[in-house]
Amino acid sequence: MLFITNSFKSHSLAKQKGLQSLTIHDFVQTMCQDYPALIDYLGFYEEEMEIETGTTIYEPHLDIDALTQGVKRGDFLQGKLSTDRNSPEEGF
Repeated sequence: MLFITNSFKSHSLAKQKGLQSLTIHDFVQTMCQDYPALIDYLGFYEEEMEIETGTTIYEPHLDIDALTQGVKRGDFLQGKLSTDRNSPEEGF
C-alpha cells in the first residue's frame, strides 16, 4: 500500500510509522515521464504545502460597494468566465 498526500506533515508522520508514503508532488514527478500532462495539475510545491495558522495568503476581498463602484468606473468587468478544466488557457 502506498500513502499519497498533499500534506508534508502527514507524509512525515506516515514515514515515521513505517508506511510507504509520497507527497503528491513526488508521486507526479515519478509519473511525468509516462504522463507529462500531470505536472499541469500541481498547483504548488512541497515547501508551500503547510500554511501556518494566522498567516495571510490572499488579500481580503473587496466589499460589495467597492465592487459595484469599480464596475461603474470601468475598473472591473462583470460577467461570466468559463474555462476548460483541462486547458485553463482557453476561456470564453
